Amino acid sequence: MIVNQQFAGRFINRDAELGYLNSRYESRKPEFIIIYGRSRVGKTRLITEFLHGKPGIYFLPVKYSESENILMLQRQMGDFLGEDSFMKMRIGGFEELFDEFFRRYRGDEIDIVATGADTDGARQLFIGEVNWSNLSRHEVTRILEDLHRKSDLIRWHNDAKHENYGIIAKRIEDGEMLHSDGVYAFDLGDII
Repeated sequence: MIVNQQFAGRFINRDAELGYLNSRYESRKPEFIIIYGRSRVGKTRLITEFLHGKPGIYFLPVKYSESENILMLQRQMGDFLGEDSFMKMRIGGFEELFDEFFRRYRGDEIDIVATGADTDGARQLFIGEVNWSNLSRHEVTRILEDLHRKSDLIRWHNDAKHENYGIIAKRIEDGEMLHSDGVYAFDLGDII
């Protein structure tokens, strides 16, 4: 979690509210929750306590210009993503900032995981991404790198497995070249 403020002291008398927020989070359904109350009753502290240990960004805009607030949030988002390049991008507004952030961050889900074994007993693992858009070769490379990173999340015969990576997309630029490089890359034309 990235927080732009530090809080000290104990967190007390909010077990019911924290339990409610955690139950909504664990439901995995998209929800919109409004937290309101009088000044100085602990709304901000409740939010930051809820976010502790979860992937998230808490940002409280300050009374600066919009461009300065965008820059401060952009830095936090870049830290969260672990991408220096994100922090250096020229961003024109909040909408563009969020579009770019969510284009890069999808969490650590993996769309396809398949397992098997060769006739000699070697364990095979296929990790794939489904992306229903037109992908450039650069985007495919980025997705494959991300899949390789995510493969660490899969705990299955770690000492004796062979990993394969693939992508299914609406259209993939240079798909034939990727096939010749040993990448499993399929677009709708390959499937239909």
